[in-house]
Amino acid sequence: MEFSIVVPIKNEVNYIPRTLPSYYNLKPSEVVLCFDDPPDAEALAVTRKVVEACGAEDISKFIFVKRDSKWAYHQANVRRSGFRVAKYDGILTTDIDILINKNALKTLELIGKDNVGLCSCSKFYYPIGLSGLMRAMERNVFR
Repeated sequence: MEFSIVVPIKNEVNYIPRTLPSYYNLKPSEVVLCFDDPPDAEALAVTRKVVEACGAEDISKFIFVKRDSKWAYHQANVRRSGFRVAKYDGILTTDIDILINKNALKTLELIGKDNVGLCSCSKFYYPIGLSGLMRAMERNVFR
């Protein structure tokens, strides 16, 4: 199945070397890397380095999105801009702070069934200590 991955990247430099390769391991047809305009210079440099290390220059598309006062949430505009330039109807959208595994490909099989048009990743928070357990329950159970 041909699909695009759309991922907004702001300034999460520490995540990029670990998470971005996990996206390329899914064997996408295209990865749309969405940055603010102007981008965080370090995040852009690290992203370019990881793309090159993954040998993914030919399937990576960099876009830069200016702030637009018509959008209440800039992140929504950044993500939408990525969707608009994505080449494939199958789009997996995620955030750069999410480490993804091949199970995410199962969500792509849902596209087109029962009017499902988009698959998105969300975070699962692992508990560390009692307060972490309470936060994880709130985020993962009660939502």
